[in-house]
Amino acid sequence: MQTHWYVLRTKTGHEDRVRNRLEDKTECLSILLPKIEVMVTRSGRKHKLLKPLFPGYLFVKMELHDDFWYEVKNTPGVINFISCGNDPIPVRESEMQYIMALVEDGEAPIIKTSFDVGDIVQIVNGPFVGTSGTISAIDLKKKKLKVAIEIFGKQVAIDLDYYDIHKE
Repeated sequence: MQTHWYVLRTKTGHEDRVRNRLEDKTECLSILLPKIEVMVTRSGRKHKLLKPLFPGYLFVKMELHDDFWYEVKNTPGVINFISCGNDPIPVRESEMQYIMALVEDGEAPIIKTSFDVGDIVQIVNGPFVGTSGTISAIDLKKKKLKVAIEIFGKQVAIDLDYYDIHKE
């Protein structure tokens, strides 16, 4: 029987536990939990954390026959396979290669933001907390924004991260 990649839906936040349980008790050929590094602010300090790229989902490469299917589906934390009816849908090999390339590069895919040039925003982190400004440029790759604020009657452009601002 041929092996394919399948997507497992898990309880959000339980991805690592499910992966460990599957590695311990099943004969899946591969289990992939793609993670990316994100910046989180806690108590005014920035921390880097590894978070799942797809929260609540795992990829498993396995032969799909009743024994494995039942064993994987009944693992604590697993909700179900992504399926059409009762038949799990295999992920295309080209899509898996793309996801694996993202994991190897350590880069998150470029995601469109809800911010646009010209939006008025409020700064919520850093030395300019509470200041309003206008977005003058967006760098999707670096996840940075240039925000024009007024200081002492002059417009000054400052570089900020997405999580440093909120739309007004």
